[in-house]
Amino acid sequence: MSIALLLLSAGVVILLVFLIIFRVNRNSTEQPLPGPPHVINEMDVFSKRGGGMPKFVIELHQKYGPIVFFTIGNLKMVSIGSPELYKEHQHLFDRPVELFIILVEVLGKGTIQIANGERGKFLHKSLSRPFSFPECKNYYPMLRKIGNSFVNKLETLPKHSHVPLLENMLILIIKEVLLVAFGYEFDDEDIARKQLQNYKDAFGDVFYGDEEAVKTKDENMYKGIVRYRQLLIDVLNNRLKTRHMDSNTHFVDVLLDLGLDKDEELDNAVSFFTAAFHTTAHLLTWLLYYLGEFQHIQDKVRLELDNVLKGADVSNDNLQQLTYLHQVIDETLRTSFVAPFAARVSDVDVQLGGYTVPANTPVVHCLGHSLTDPKYWSNPGTLPSTEFDPERFSEEHCKNRPALSFAPFGFAGKRICPGYRFAYVVAIVLVSIILRKYRVKLVDGQDIRKVIGLVTKPTDEIWVIFEDL
Repeated sequence: MSIALLLLSAGVVILLVFLIIFRVNRNSTEQPLPGPPHVINEMDVFSKRGGGMPKFVIELHQKYGPIVFFTIGNLKMVSIGSPELYKEHQHLFDRPVELFIILVEVLGKGTIQIANGERGKFLHKSLSRPFSFPECKNYYPMLRKIGNSFVNKLETLPKHSHVPLLENMLILIIKEVLLVAFGYEFDDEDIARKQLQNYKDAFGDVFYGDEEAVKTKDENMYKGIVRYRQLLIDVLNNRLKTRHMDSNTHFVDVLLDLGLDKDEELDNAVSFFTAAFHTTAHLLTWLLYYLGEFQHIQDKVRLELDNVLKGADVSNDNLQQLTYLHQVIDETLRTSFVAPFAARVSDVDVQLGGYTVPANTPVVHCLGHSLTDPKYWSNPGTLPSTEFDPERFSEEHCKNRPALSFAPFGFAGKRICPGYRFAYVVAIVLVSIILRKYRVKLVDGQDIRKVIGLVTKPTDEIWVIFEDL
């Protein structure tokens, strides 16, 4: 009996030794992740000169392929830039806080942007509801009101006036978000104009790559942050006094009913206001820019609006019938990659593309790379992947493309941008109002290029002419 036990013990030891050797050998044969061999200086990335994280990782993917490892300062990171790798990472919800901590200076410590775990899921689920497609049906009258006020403003200008597009879209969307999401209406455009200046003072160029600016904020930036947040304090206080007089339920009502403390309420009001207005305004800027640049596409959109709407307004009932306009918006999101950057983190090791990514390593989702990768976007019969062509989103071309090749609002862990449906509705309503009355033309002689950051903006203001039909 003792001999049998001895043999059994020896067998177990041999098996354990074998498993250890196998694991060591397996790990030793795993190839290192591709990427730059040296540590990257923070100022080479997080500065106006460097261009910010989104621009940096896009350039890394262009050099090293769909998965890349890199170190910035003391922070080791991985970035992925293909739909196949996105699928492997799709289940994760948590964000690496260290990559978004720069926003806390303005948004506050209670912001949903850095909320993880069960609390993050609770906030995301609760605060996404007001932007669901069924809820959007309540917003059309408000969106039409603001859109028509913009057209009325254009009517007061001399014919062939040169109109600054980005500035006007930012002001317009500030008004729309305050009305639709917060039930806050005002006629004085100076309120929106002042908040736009507060936004510029508070964030500097952080959304356009200069993240170092917030770290070294000057007195003007600090005062801008205070003024920027003060408007949302006023909006919340106003809603508490007036919500009983409004039959509509807005995002702000859901926020106020969550039982958060006052600081968290304010932080998330500021967060949703910021995310909703700057992303949507940049989308509209690029959308109208492309419609102005490609007159034949504008004509096709206008014809579809006439055929589908037949003089009626856009609603949930006819929105999905505007298939070509949806294609134009999707192609705008693809080529301008308004939000080119997302990230997730896992508290356990994960496998990505056959590589082991250690626990707690931030993984960037480089949407800006996959949205222009010729592997997915150089369809037969369409223009090269870097050029604007809505036919890429025809039913025929979409069916053979991986679903996650087009994920302009993120994809992972049920943490897609809560307002993405709202952005589509806003864009479609505004375009339908403008194109029924005007032809959009670009002012001659402009050289418009993109500045890639947390959002993507034009290098200079885009000047357009709204010409009467």
